[in-house]
Amino acid sequence: GGLGTCEGCSQGKAKQKNMPKKSDAKTDKDRVYLDISTLKKAKDKQGKKIDDSVLPCTKPNWRIIVTERENLKSSEFYKKKSDMPEDTCVQFKRMQQAGRGVKYLRMDNAGENNTLSDRMNSADWKLGIQVEYTARDTPQQNHMAE
Repeated sequence: GGLGTCEGCSQGKAKQKNMPKKSDAKTDKDRVYLDISTLKKAKDKQGKKIDDSVLPCTKPNWRIIVTERENLKSSEFYKKKSDMPEDTCVQFKRMQQAGRGVKYLRMDNAGENNTLSDRMNSADWKLGIQVEYTARDTPQQNHMAE
């Protein structure tokens, strides 16, 4: 049409950061996406938190892993976020032994994910997985697991 872009929209667009959906990796078939989120306490109709004895949540931290090759989703719940890295290394090792090797792991730059990266590359595991960090809460970059 004949309408131009308003000045506010032009300024906002100029400040917007480009968020690429893909990395420079040669193949996406060996990429795995990971995200972890914390379940919030349930609230009643007045907005008050429901007592844990009514609706207990013993493992509020939810990790999801999605493989790009098979679009296979795997999720697990943890009591603490710090419990996640070691269990994830075990799962990746099993995937490698089954011939479904993980070459690239895409996840946000959260503390528990940094711990996971350190553990994967430690002398104990030596998984050889290349980590691709994304910005937090960006489905454009981590769309499979967000």
